[in-house]
Amino acid sequence: IERALHELQKGKTVSRGTLQATFQSKPFDELKRLGLTPESERAARAKNAKQTSMLAVEQVIPNSPAAGKIAPGDILIRVNGELVTEFIPLESLLDSSVGKDIEIELERGGQRIVSTIKVDDLHSITPDEYLQFGDGTVNTLSYQQARHYNRQPTGVYVANPGYLLSKAAIPRGAVIVEMDGEPINNLDDFEAALNQLADGARAKARYVDMENPQNSVVRLLEMDRVWFPAERCKRDDTTGLWPCRKLADGPAPSPAAVGSTRLNHYSDPRINAIAPSLVVVTFDLPYTLSGVSDRHYYGTGIIVDKDRGYVVVDRNTVPIAIGDVKITFAGSLEVNGKIEQIHPLHNFAMVSYDPKSIGDTPVRSAKFNTTPLEPGDDVWVVGIKGDHQLVHQHSTVSSVDPLILPLSRTLRFRDSNIEGIDLVSAPTDFDGVLVDKKGRVSASWSSFVMQSSNGDATQFNRGVSSEVILQFLDIVREGKPFYSLEAEFGYAPLFAARKMGVDEDWIARLEKNNPLRRRALSITRLVADTSAAKLLRNGDLLLAIDGNVVTSYRGLEKAVQKPEVVVTVWRDDAVQELTIETAALSGRGIERAISWAGALLQDPHRAMAAQRGIATDGVYVAYFSYGSPATRYGLWAGRRVVEVNEMPTANLQAFIDVVKNIEHRESVRLKTVTWNGSVEVITLKLDNQYWPAYEIRRTDNGWRRTDFGS
Repeated sequence: IERALHELQKGKTVSRGTLQATFQSKPFDELKRLGLTPESERAARAKNAKQTSMLAVEQVIPNSPAAGKIAPGDILIRVNGELVTEFIPLESLLDSSVGKDIEIELERGGQRIVSTIKVDDLHSITPDEYLQFGDGTVNTLSYQQARHYNRQPTGVYVANPGYLLSKAAIPRGAVIVEMDGEPINNLDDFEAALNQLADGARAKARYVDMENPQNSVVRLLEMDRVWFPAERCKRDDTTGLWPCRKLADGPAPSPAAVGSTRLNHYSDPRINAIAPSLVVVTFDLPYTLSGVSDRHYYGTGIIVDKDRGYVVVDRNTVPIAIGDVKITFAGSLEVNGKIEQIHPLHNFAMVSYDPKSIGDTPVRSAKFNTTPLEPGDDVWVVGIKGDHQLVHQHSTVSSVDPLILPLSRTLRFRDSNIEGIDLVSAPTDFDGVLVDKKGRVSASWSSFVMQSSNGDATQFNRGVSSEVILQFLDIVREGKPFYSLEAEFGYAPLFAARKMGVDEDWIARLEKNNPLRRRALSITRLVADTSAAKLLRNGDLLLAIDGNVVTSYRGLEKAVQKPEVVVTVWRDDAVQELTIETAALSGRGIERAISWAGALLQDPHRAMAAQRGIATDGVYVAYFSYGSPATRYGLWAGRRVVEVNEMPTANLQAFIDVVKNIEHRESVRLKTVTWNGSVEVITLKLDNQYWPAYEIRRTDNGWRRTDFGS
């Protein structure tokens, strides 16, 4: 420390030397067993009467200057003729001999060994720069990490896999040693390899990891130049900062290749009828938005319109409308897909592929049977597992019940006002469809996610009527909005309606409408900032829409597909008729988001108003990055920012307009509101050096990332 201080006071660089070997202090008893001679022990004790140990070699990095000259178990005696028995004198000698040869005397099994070794510059094998791409961070493998792998400090170390590398299943701590067969020794090699990749281009990356450093693994990574910036940052010892420069843009993307494949034939005619309509949909989510944090998904999709390439999948496979979609046919042909629409009310998403991209692959649009399934009906569950093998199972409908899900703790999408079909001995390891004896789709077999009280997510499967799928397809095809009353309902048996005072005339009409079920719809929750929230109340019993009696979820949804309806309810022992504007919901989902101060911000999404009654004004904090100003100053996820420096921020655009001219290191005051309405004002100091702001926005040509406010 004293030497380093003096060097710094003189304005000099503090030199650090290394043999790329580690030493361990061992007591004389153990050293004797290693072969320490009596003469060397006497010399050590003569120099320091209190000496009880000496240094022995513990590890030598392969292919280092010391490799082959010293070995584990060697006892250090002298360096350049000077007796060395402790760490500090050894380090001092090495630090003053960087780039020079030293003479090192050792004892190995009682034999004297003298070698000449060049001292390496420790700074040269300690990274002073890193590269960020695809939300990941890599650097040249450091000497300190190389010791854990027992390999020379070459290759690129994955400090954070981020989006792109985790998508390729390359883990944190991996060391990338090859790209497309070319060796990767350092960050220069890796940057050169990335510069050759267009957006969406693929490269084979070979890596090793600490768990099994002798056995390499090859993964296929797909370059991303859309979602995240790609830059290289190097430490500036003058300023103490790490200024960054952008990586090259790379070549223009090549046109998508056209391929085709054959489909398997199955002996069971039901399976043979539906198999050409089933695909695997893979979805990767670059950003934590709308309460969804998991990044990688897959599930079985149903081709519903082969001419347009439309595929329906559940929202546990494509949860929100931003991300990368791949569609795989017969486990053989994978093509790019895109998100067409997200069902705003139910657990479905519509994705698509370019029909030209699959050549003459003989796919078919699924055929549907809209007859409602009832308990006791025979069905065949057909789907595709994670290994792309089609599987099927005969089963029987056990029940058709309202699907009641707990509220999401992260305010992600949650289905409501729908009935789920359960099966006897239902399969839980794949999703897909329920088909009848002719191979027609009677229902989806969809995967749902729900969160427990401690926030843990669990998954389960239920069937959803094919009628819901066909209605979704019709709305997407025709470009119509989804009209919603914006109220959540539960079923109340008619005896409970009688107890609430509903008169006998209405009881009779409700019973006649559904003589088998004999129930009515009761409001349990209202969506904030809607016409329904102003006029309806929890506990209202729904009697009719536009004068027509409604007693089921599907009947209700069909009845409100118009801009305005007259809702008849029973409230306070009387019938009330209320004219209510329905909400015209878009299936486009999220349109834009910004990264600011290390936080991801978006306009409030529907799940907030639907589940917790949260107002839709302000800017929602979807995520915060650790180490960012958002973390340091308490801009936590789940809050809404409603004012910046006393200026209202009613939506994302208003927020951008207020903050786009705030400079680096300036402080801002943020008025935030939690989910339960608690107000807190926090101050935050911007750091545009390490946390620059940018916007990600959907355009007619796909998603585009731009500098903040541009």
